[in-house]
Amino acid sequence: MSQKKILDISDTNQELKYIESEISIINHRFIGLSLDYRTYINQNVGESVIFKHRDNVSYRLRSSVFHLRMMFVHLHNSEKAIEQETLQNSGLAFAEIYKQQISSIFESFIYHTVSVFDYIGSLANFISGTKNGKPMKWTQIAKSVRDKNNKLSESKFAKEFDKIDREFVAKLYDYRSMLIHREIDFGGNTVTWNLMQGKVNTVFYAGSGVTRGFKPLKQLCSEHDLTLKYVAMWLIKEAVNNINRILFALKDEIESNYSGEEFMMYYQHPITKEKMPASTPYWNIKINK
Repeated sequence: MSQKKILDISDTNQELKYIESEISIINHRFIGLSLDYRTYINQNVGESVIFKHRDNVSYRLRSSVFHLRMMFVHLHNSEKAIEQETLQNSGLAFAEIYKQQISSIFESFIYHTVSVFDYIGSLANFISGTKNGKPMKWTQIAKSVRDKNNKLSESKFAKEFDKIDREFVAKLYDYRSMLIHREIDFGGNTVTWNLMQGKVNTVFYAGSGVTRGFKPLKQLCSEHDLTLKYVAMWLIKEAVNNINRILFALKDEIESNYSGEEFMMYYQHPITKEKMPASTPYWNIKINK
């Protein structure tokens, strides 16, 4: 048995509530993005397109969370079932079946999470004004921002998109590709039977394909065994964090079109009475008093 410390999630409901609150903030920031587009680029168009992308992103994120909830429930039920079977029959015949079922739910979680970034790729293309806003996959956007001969490499979001892709999104795509085209990434599991107490403890671990694919997880693995719950929550948190980074990068791109004219729509600071962009309350940024 491994002597490494186990990294796990103690309260999955609390973690999922945090993700749900972050998704709500993201939805508000999409409203802010729409208002910024109307303020700085074109007041007559943009809202419906941006809201369409918001709805797609929200659907995929909430689908990811749904699959996480389903996976956590099945993990709990599997642990209880293995305990009962072990105590009654002294056998672990069904542990492998449970592991496969749990892995299939985790893979669905991965597919939904990756899809979020394709929707964002099309959103970025629309905001940049290239190719008439036609849909573009994230991989196309990432390639374009690195191409010095491509207009997107000159955008305000180019450096941030390139960094996000190298650090997270490209690795997530690679992992999905591995699952689809090359191999299944079953994690391990341990079943500990305490004869004196009559208790059985089962732990399901993340597969090596996902833990070695992301640098922070790979570093953690040097001293820890990572449970599937821990890795799944790490992935969704990273996805949410990077979506927020992307939205702020797109905000910078939109604001670069500011002509200096007075805002037709604005938010008035409650104390200073300064006229600020109408999007201000939606970005969820603390306003200095």
